[in-house]
Amino acid sequence: MENQLFEKIPSLQIIICRQCKHGVRPAEVERHLKQKHQFKHQQASQVGQAVRQWADTQQDSQAIQIPRVLEHPLPIVPCHMDGFLCQQDDGAACHYIGSTMASIRLHWHQVHQWSQQGRRGRVGQREKARGEAELARSYRRVAWQQVFPTRKGSHYIHIRCPEGRQGPPPPPPAEQAQLAVDAMADEATDANPCLHMTRWARYLEGVHPQDLQQLVEAPAAVGDASEAEDHVEQAVQTIWDAMDQLARTEAGQTPYQPLLVY
Repeated sequence: MENQLFEKIPSLQIIICRQCKHGVRPAEVERHLKQKHQFKHQQASQVGQAVRQWADTQQDSQAIQIPRVLEHPLPIVPCHMDGFLCQQDDGAACHYIGSTMASIRLHWHQVHQWSQQGRRGRVGQREKARGEAELARSYRRVAWQQVFPTRKGSHYIHIRCPEGRQGPPPPPPAEQAQLAVDAMADEATDANPCLHMTRWARYLEGVHPQDLQQLVEAPAAVGDASEAEDHVEQAVQTIWDAMDQLARTEAGQTPYQPLLVY
């Protein structure tokens, strides 16, 4: 009967209740069967005595060691894919896993004395993106299992290969990748505020600089003196020269020079 109720995991020297799907300490088998599964005292005692005779099972509850990390999932125990692995201190020393964002935030506050402080009032897009990027660097989504529901050994175990095989490292979360793109866009707009203000980057997205130059033809060259006195023609020529220089700068043909248009 004991084999129908419990499964042994020799690698950790523990037993798992087949119905509850979590670990039970050998010294607590009788109480577990009576409280959780309504066994009579005599039946529970018989099963408990049989379990305590099993080889490759740690009978001393205090000597049971549950690892923080495993390559592959343990049998029977549910494997969850929604864990938040702490990455504070570059994730080198901390193996804490929370099942919710609230739990990982509490861990950051209590253990690392860190919290994502948001400035009150209106926050700019760049500052918001940087705050979200900082938050994204503070955790990593992982798979996890839990052997014991309470007390010692009840921590979440990081399962590196939940599918049972070694694979390539997972891609960064979509929100983290987008934040990286936004950061690059911020740097580009900071380098050229004019393009950011006029939104040319959005309107001209996908247009090759060479094609852009071909869309603009030079105005008719100013000929004799009478034409040179036409201020309208002079203004058109000056504006075209300025735009031609800017287009060539974006194409990488000429170094950027400040333009003064009167």
